[in-house]
Amino acid sequence: MCAARQAPVPHRRPGFTLVELLVVIAILGFLMALIFPNLRKALQSARTIQCASNLRQYGMALTQYGQENKGMFPPKAVPGLFNSVFTWTGKAGEVSPYDRLTADLRHLNPYVNVYQPDDPCLVARCPSDEGTVLYHRSGSAYGSNTNPLMPNSVVDKSGRSIAFIRVRLPSLFVVLADHGANSMVWGLYSTSWHRTEQGRQYWNLLFADGHAQLLPVDHNRLKGESYSYCYE
Repeated sequence: MCAARQAPVPHRRPGFTLVELLVVIAILGFLMALIFPNLRKALQSARTIQCASNLRQYGMALTQYGQENKGMFPPKAVPGLFNSVFTWTGKAGEVSPYDRLTADLRHLNPYVNVYQPDDPCLVARCPSDEGTVLYHRSGSAYGSNTNPLMPNSVVDKSGRSIAFIRVRLPSLFVVLADHGANSMVWGLYSTSWHRTEQGRQYWNLLFADGHAQLLPVDHNRLKGESYSYCYE
Protein backbone atom coordinates (compact mmCIF):
# COMPACT_ATOMS: atom_id res chain seq x y z
CA MET A 1 0.00 0.00 0.00
CA CYS A 2 1.45 3.32 -1.08
CA ALA A 3 1.72 6.16 1.42
CA ALA A 4 -0.46 9.22 0.70
CA ARG A 5 1.43 11.84 -1.23
CA GLN A 6 1.69 15.09 0.61
CA ALA A 7 0.61 18.19 -1.35
CA PRO A 8 3.51 20.51 -2.06
CA VAL A 9 3.64 23.56 0.15
CA PRO A 10 3.52 26.72 -2.03
CA HIS A 11 6.52 28.97 -1.81
CA ARG A 12 5.62 32.13 0.08
CA ARG A 13 7.33 35.30 -1.06
CA PRO A 14 8.34 37.43 1.87
CA GLY A 15 6.60 40.87 2.12
CA PHE A 16 8.30 44.22 1.89
CA THR A 17 10.78 44.94 4.57
CA LEU A 18 10.60 48.16 6.54
CA VAL A 19 13.61 49.50 4.66
CA GLU A 20 11.95 48.82 1.29
CA LEU A 21 8.75 50.55 2.38
CA LEU A 22 10.71 53.58 3.53
CA VAL A 23 12.53 53.71 0.19
CA VAL A 24 9.22 53.61 -1.73
CA ILE A 25 7.75 56.35 0.47
CA ALA A 26 10.84 58.49 -0.05
CA ILE A 27 10.64 58.06 -3.84
CA LEU A 28 6.94 58.98 -3.85
CA GLY A 29 7.64 62.03 -1.71
CA PHE A 30 10.39 63.12 -4.09
CA LEU A 31 8.12 62.72 -7.12
CA MET A 32 5.32 64.67 -5.42
CA ALA A 33 7.75 67.45 -4.57
CA LEU A 34 8.64 67.64 -8.28
CA ILE A 35 5.11 67.40 -9.64
CA PHE A 36 3.03 69.55 -7.27
CA PRO A 37 4.78 72.92 -7.83
CA ASN A 38 4.57 72.44 -11.60
CA LEU A 39 0.93 71.38 -11.31
CA ARG A 40 0.17 74.44 -9.23
CA LYS A 41 1.86 76.67 -11.80
CA ALA A 42 -0.06 74.99 -14.61
CA LEU A 43 -3.37 75.51 -12.82
CA GLN A 44 -2.54 79.15 -12.15
CA SER A 45 -1.53 79.64 -15.76
CA ALA A 46 -4.85 78.15 -16.90
CA ARG A 47 -6.76 80.54 -14.61
CA THR A 48 -4.78 83.50 -15.95
CA ILE A 49 -5.52 82.47 -19.54
CA GLN A 50 -9.24 82.15 -18.76
CA CYS A 51 -9.21 85.59 -17.17
CA ALA A 52 -7.61 87.11 -20.27
CA SER A 53 -10.22 85.35 -22.41
CA ASN A 54 -12.98 86.95 -20.32
CA LEU A 55 -11.47 90.38 -20.89
CA ARG A 56 -11.14 89.79 -24.64
CA GLN A 57 -14.85 88.96 -24.78
CA TYR A 58 -15.54 92.29 -23.13
CA GLY A 59 -13.15 93.91 -25.60
CA MET A 60 -15.37 92.73 -28.45
CA ALA A 61 -18.42 93.86 -26.47
CA LEU A 62 -16.84 97.30 -26.05
CA THR A 63 -16.37 97.61 -29.81
CA GLN A 64 -20.03 96.72 -30.42
CA TYR A 65 -21.14 99.16 -27.74
CA GLY A 66 -19.15 101.94 -29.40
CA GLN A 67 -20.64 101.17 -32.80
CA GLU A 68 -24.14 101.56 -31.37
CA ASN A 69 -23.38 104.62 -29.23
CA LYS A 70 -21.73 107.12 -31.56
CA GLY A 71 -18.21 105.89 -30.87
CA MET A 72 -18.37 106.62 -27.13
CA PHE A 73 -17.12 104.54 -24.22
CA PRO A 74 -19.74 103.45 -21.67
CA PRO A 75 -20.39 105.84 -18.79
CA LYS A 76 -19.50 105.21 -15.18
CA ALA A 77 -23.07 105.81 -14.03
CA VAL A 78 -26.25 103.79 -14.38
CA PRO A 79 -29.32 106.06 -14.70
CA GLY A 80 -31.24 106.24 -11.45
CA LEU A 81 -28.55 104.41 -9.47
CA PHE A 82 -24.95 105.43 -8.82
CA ASN A 83 -21.44 105.72 -10.24
CA SER A 84 -19.11 102.76 -10.05
CA VAL A 85 -16.18 101.18 -11.85
CA PHE A 86 -18.29 97.98 -11.87
CA THR A 87 -21.20 99.31 -13.97
CA TRP A 88 -19.80 97.87 -17.22
CA THR A 89 -19.80 94.16 -16.35
CA GLY A 90 -21.16 91.58 -13.93
CA LYS A 91 -24.12 90.35 -11.92
CA ALA A 92 -26.03 91.71 -8.94
CA GLY A 93 -23.61 92.00 -6.04
CA GLU A 94 -24.20 90.58 -2.59
CA VAL A 95 -23.63 93.82 -0.67
CA SER A 96 -25.27 97.23 -0.91
CA PRO A 97 -25.38 99.17 -3.19
CA TYR A 98 -24.22 96.57 -5.74
CA ASP A 99 -27.21 94.35 -5.03
CA ARG A 100 -29.28 96.92 -6.95
CA LEU A 101 -26.90 96.83 -9.92
CA THR A 102 -28.40 93.75 -11.57
CA ALA A 103 -26.93 92.03 -14.63
CA ASP A 104 -29.41 93.61 -17.06
CA LEU A 105 -28.32 97.12 -16.03
CA ARG A 106 -24.59 96.75 -16.61
CA HIS A 107 -23.58 98.43 -19.85
CA LEU A 108 -21.60 95.73 -21.69
CA ASN A 109 -23.55 92.65 -20.62
CA PRO A 110 -25.99 92.59 -23.57
CA TYR A 111 -22.99 92.21 -25.88
CA VAL A 112 -21.90 89.01 -24.08
CA ASN A 113 -25.45 87.60 -24.23
CA VAL A 114 -26.42 88.53 -20.67
CA TYR A 115 -29.93 89.98 -20.51
CA GLN A 116 -31.69 88.71 -17.37
CA PRO A 117 -31.43 90.54 -14.01
CA ASP A 118 -30.46 87.37 -12.15
CA ASP A 119 -27.94 86.09 -14.72
CA PRO A 120 -24.73 84.99 -12.91
CA CYS A 121 -22.63 86.50 -15.74
CA LEU A 122 -19.70 84.14 -15.24
CA VAL A 123 -17.64 85.98 -17.83
CA ALA A 124 -17.23 88.72 -15.18
CA ARG A 125 -15.64 86.27 -12.74
CA CYS A 126 -11.85 86.04 -12.73
CA PRO A 127 -10.87 82.47 -11.81
CA SER A 128 -7.84 83.79 -9.90
CA ASP A 129 -9.93 86.07 -7.67
CA GLU A 130 -9.37 83.99 -4.52
CA GLY A 131 -12.72 83.27 -2.94
CA THR A 132 -14.23 85.31 -5.81
CA VAL A 133 -14.43 88.22 -3.37
CA LEU A 134 -14.97 91.01 -5.90
CA TYR A 135 -17.25 88.92 -8.09
CA HIS A 136 -19.55 88.08 -5.19
CA ARG A 137 -19.47 91.40 -3.36
CA SER A 138 -19.51 93.82 -6.31
CA GLY A 139 -20.78 91.52 -9.03
CA SER A 140 -17.61 91.68 -11.11
CA ALA A 141 -13.89 91.12 -10.77
CA TYR A 142 -13.23 93.65 -13.53
CA GLY A 143 -13.25 97.40 -13.07
CA SER A 144 -13.28 100.05 -15.78
CA ASN A 145 -10.76 102.85 -16.05
CA THR A 146 -13.45 105.41 -15.27
CA ASN A 147 -11.97 107.40 -12.41
CA PRO A 148 -12.93 111.05 -13.06
CA LEU A 149 -10.42 112.18 -10.42
CA MET A 150 -7.58 110.94 -12.61
CA PRO A 151 -6.43 112.85 -15.70
CA ASN A 152 -7.47 111.55 -19.09
CA SER A 153 -9.32 108.38 -18.04
CA VAL A 154 -12.32 106.89 -19.90
CA VAL A 155 -14.55 109.28 -17.96
CA ASP A 156 -12.94 112.70 -17.95
CA LYS A 157 -12.97 115.28 -15.17
CA SER A 158 -16.33 116.61 -16.38
CA GLY A 159 -17.84 113.20 -15.61
CA ARG A 160 -18.57 112.47 -19.29
CA SER A 161 -17.42 109.45 -21.29
CA ILE A 162 -14.84 110.11 -23.95
CA ALA A 163 -14.97 109.06 -27.62
CA PHE A 164 -12.81 106.23 -28.95
CA ILE A 165 -11.11 108.61 -31.38
CA ARG A 166 -9.64 110.60 -28.47
CA VAL A 167 -7.40 107.67 -27.55
CA ARG A 168 -3.97 108.41 -28.97
CA LEU A 169 -2.40 104.96 -28.46
CA PRO A 170 -5.15 102.31 -28.28
CA SER A 171 -2.65 99.47 -27.80
CA LEU A 172 -1.41 101.05 -24.56
CA PHE A 173 -4.57 102.61 -23.11
CA VAL A 174 -6.20 100.46 -20.41
CA VAL A 175 -10.01 100.43 -20.49
CA LEU A 176 -10.91 97.44 -18.27
CA ALA A 177 -8.81 95.31 -15.93
CA ASP A 178 -8.61 93.02 -12.95
CA HIS A 179 -9.75 95.69 -10.52
CA GLY A 180 -6.70 95.21 -8.32
CA ALA A 181 -4.64 96.74 -11.13
CA ASN A 182 -6.77 99.88 -11.01
CA SER A 183 -6.37 100.05 -7.24
CA MET A 184 -2.59 99.83 -7.61
CA VAL A 185 -2.37 102.52 -10.27
CA TRP A 186 -4.73 104.87 -8.46
CA GLY A 187 -2.59 104.70 -5.34
CA LEU A 188 -4.58 102.20 -3.29
CA TYR A 189 -3.22 99.07 -1.66
CA SER A 190 -3.67 95.89 -3.67
CA THR A 191 -2.32 92.34 -3.77
CA SER A 192 -2.01 90.53 -7.08
CA TRP A 193 -3.95 87.31 -7.50
CA HIS A 194 -2.00 86.29 -10.61
CA ARG A 195 1.63 86.57 -9.65
CA THR A 196 4.26 88.81 -8.10
CA GLU A 197 7.83 88.88 -9.36
CA GLN A 198 10.66 90.97 -7.97
CA GLY A 199 8.18 93.08 -6.04
CA ARG A 200 6.04 93.87 -9.10
CA GLN A 201 2.42 92.77 -9.26
CA TYR A 202 0.97 91.30 -12.46
CA TRP A 203 -2.62 91.78 -13.65
CA ASN A 204 -4.65 91.12 -16.77
CA LEU A 205 -5.41 94.36 -18.60
CA LEU A 206 -7.78 95.02 -21.52
CA PHE A 207 -6.65 97.72 -23.93
CA ALA A 208 -8.63 100.01 -26.20
CA ASP A 209 -7.57 98.05 -29.30
CA GLY A 210 -9.25 94.92 -27.86
CA HIS A 211 -6.23 92.87 -26.81
CA ALA A 212 -5.75 91.60 -23.25
CA GLN A 213 -2.40 90.89 -21.62
CA LEU A 214 -0.88 89.95 -18.26
CA LEU A 215 1.41 92.83 -17.31
CA PRO A 216 3.03 94.35 -14.22
CA VAL A 217 1.54 97.59 -12.96
CA ASP A 218 3.11 99.97 -10.50
CA HIS A 219 1.71 101.57 -7.38
CA ASN A 220 0.49 105.12 -7.95
CA ARG A 221 1.81 105.23 -11.52
CA LEU A 222 -0.64 105.99 -14.33
CA LYS A 223 1.83 105.22 -17.09
CA GLY A 224 4.31 102.39 -17.44
CA GLU A 225 6.45 100.96 -20.21
CA SER A 226 3.66 98.74 -21.49
CA TYR A 227 0.44 100.37 -20.28
CA SER A 228 -1.19 103.75 -19.78
CA TYR A 229 -4.25 104.84 -17.84
CA CYS A 230 -4.22 108.14 -19.73
CA TYR A 231 -5.66 108.37 -23.23
CA GLU A 232 -3.29 111.14 -24.30
